[in-house]
Amino acid sequence: MLPTDDETDLLSALDVSVTQKTNCKDTAGAIELYEAAFRKHPALIQKRGLDKLGLLIQHDTNRAKPFAENLIRHAFSDNQPKKTLIGLMIANDEINISRMQGRATDRDLIVFAYDVLTEQHLLFDEKTSPHLHMYVDASLARLLVDLGRTDDARIHRDTARQRALKLNDTHMIKILDDFEF
Repeated sequence: MLPTDDETDLLSALDVSVTQKTNCKDTAGAIELYEAAFRKHPALIQKRGLDKLGLLIQHDTNRAKPFAENLIRHAFSDNQPKKTLIGLMIANDEINISRMQGRATDRDLIVFAYDVLTEQHLLFDEKTSPHLHMYVDASLARLLVDLGRTDDARIHRDTARQRALKLNDTHMIKILDDFEF
């Protein structure tokens, strides 16, 4: 479904305002803009909810998990690809950002991402993209290392590497070969 002109205008205005806030390093202000927009126009959450989640992971991990749960239960309840994307975002962004910020990962957020990706992984079938299988296995490996479950992580890393070899994805092969346990 294409957005209406009004919705397009709202999204454009929101994007400009959020960009201004983030360019000024005002992540909290950008999050507030999303919240105000979603209160006034709830349908916008399906268009920009993932953007807000990304900012919450960077700025306020305590609020990231409840917001992600809301996205999964309500905004994307029937959307398996979006649920998988939420798990991938949390898994990779939380681990990367926590390292850059010199802080420990938010364990609740890591466990949540693991649960989401495990649930979605169980729903994969022969029609699921082999690239998606690879990325989910690689992300599960990262999460499991963070949770101290290195033996389980090796299984997912090895599965992701086998898929990367079949896909001739040299970049992913390098990443997985350099994987630290």
